[in-house]
Amino acid sequence: MKEKIKSIELLKILEKNEVGANWFARDKKEDIKPALIKAYEILKRKKYIGSMTYEDEKSRMTLRQILCGNSVIENIEKNDFYGAYHELYDCIYDLGNGNKKDKYISDNEYVFYKSLIILFINKLEG
Repeated sequence: MKEKIKSIELLKILEKNEVGANWFARDKKEDIKPALIKAYEILKRKKYIGSMTYEDEKSRMTLRQILCGNSVIENIEKNDFYGAYHELYDCIYDLGNGNKKDKYISDNEYVFYKSLIILFINKLEG
């Protein structure tokens, strides 16, 4: 069985230097892809989806996460990689909920984040 992942692990990778989301405006396109690949590698450690627990089943994504995820897709479609990266961070951060030390990624979040990250990586690869 694979391990559960804390959302703060993904946030730390996306922050890189823990300065915060505004720092992303200074990112270079070539710096974005390695961070996304690291985040994807962490997600691959997540427990198998087919083994959902009661906690996973009752967990729901917030409207904020869904709207940010949609913004990730829209920004990727416009080739606005910096905007997409910022929105991905906001999706995981979820107004501070993702920054809690005991917050594990649910199965719903796992599928959502993994899909967004794979889409993002594929677009960066061209």
